[in-house]
Amino acid sequence: MSPRYAGASFESFSEERQHAAAELVGIFAGDGTMYRTNSGVVIEIRGNPEEAQYYSKYVKPLFEVTTEIPATPTNRRYEGGRMVGIRCCRKEAYSMLQDVFCFPIGEKCLTVKAPPPVLGNNKLWVDYVRGVFDTDGSVYLRKGSRKSSSKSIALDISSSSKVHIFQLYGMVRTLGLNCWLESTHVRMGGWSTVNHLLSGGPAS
Repeated sequence: MSPRYAGASFESFSEERQHAAAELVGIFAGDGTMYRTNSGVVIEIRGNPEEAQYYSKYVKPLFEVTTEIPATPTNRRYEGGRMVGIRCCRKEAYSMLQDVFCFPIGEKCLTVKAPPPVLGNNKLWVDYVRGVFDTDGSVYLRKGSRKSSSKSIALDISSSSKVHIFQLYGMVRTLGLNCWLESTHVRMGGWSTVNHLLSGGPAS
């Protein structure tokens, strides 16, 4: 950990804070960004305007438990259209994301990786995968065999980073969930997988 972050080490976080951090950095891996301005570094996590409640009532508390720094809800127009989310410009917060969780300042789409403190603790993998799924995941129905008209539920997580998608696949598979890898996607099947990601409980 570099001297820029003067806070406690991840290992000293309470168990509750570690789980909150794992889910928060999973969300950040998908929809988060850090960028420089004339006045410093800005952290933003943002998404669809229809998810305003999710960002203000769920992501914001996770961010504040993890960093112990307040975040500001945002509703702004960007190049791609209007987006909602949270924003923070405090050095303590962006130093933590950079130095503890190894997220870069600037573009990360093709190079993002699971943060080392999370990757090294399999008790946090469900939280991390759940966070990534919230931002880069989808749920759909897939058809069964050719002779059957029945459909089953399936989940999909995508990542443009080759390293990240292999890390996610390894996590999901080690957790005992039914999954397979297709290019930049980890696909999962079955209601037990859905329940596992939602509850954090054991796979059935």
